[in-house]
Amino acid sequence: KESQFYPTDAQLAKGFGDDVLRVFDSCGPGALKGWDGQKATHITPVETRTERIISYGPVRAIAEIEVTGWQYQGAEFDMMTRYTLYAGHRDLHIETFFDDPLDKETFCTGVQNIVGASRSFSDHKGLVGSWGTDWPVNDTVKYAKETVGLGTCIPQRYVKSEEKDKANFLYTISAPGNNHFQYHTIFTSMKETFGYKTPEAWFAYLREWKEELAHPVTVKVKDSHTTK
Repeated sequence: KESQFYPTDAQLAKGFGDDVLRVFDSCGPGALKGWDGQKATHITPVETRTERIISYGPVRAIAEIEVTGWQYQGAEFDMMTRYTLYAGHRDLHIETFFDDPLDKETFCTGVQNIVGASRSFSDHKGLVGSWGTDWPVNDTVKYAKETVGLGTCIPQRYVKSEEKDKANFLYTISAPGNNHFQYHTIFTSMKETFGYKTPEAWFAYLREWKEELAHPVTVKVKDSHTTK
């Protein structure tokens, strides 16, 4: 609330976060986009766009972005996307909800093709990653270049095709008959002391991460019996 996304020097000195990735018109790490058959498109035009924080933690932080009246592929959608970040995790769970079941609409998501000498990785089954170095903002005097790794993992049942446009490494996705789909995205920065320092290490971790997502923890509640 205090920084409105862009911290001042005084706020940075207090430990406020700041950009390490200049997204431009890309999908960044895992942003949902439209698909026009050749490239990712913005979620526009819409009647309203609302962002809200649902939870600040400590177990998890939840943010929601809601649009109404999205004119897309011959239909109109009300759509809400929920982002959940659990404590101790570097990955983000993304859930997208629609007011009505989907038909044959096609969307896309993936990772940014980072400006410059971007490296990429794909298992061609819903997992895609990239690694690269770029200025985090347009100010190239005050800021230094940043190196980041990105990853997005989409359940294969939603995947239609693997694509690439000028700004992104992508998968197109659809969910006919459903009013909900979900996927995960993940991030690392060279600023981290506990992160990944090479593209090879990052892409190896992405494969491990997908395995973890495929085998989630299950919780069973047993009946308790008391005696007198």
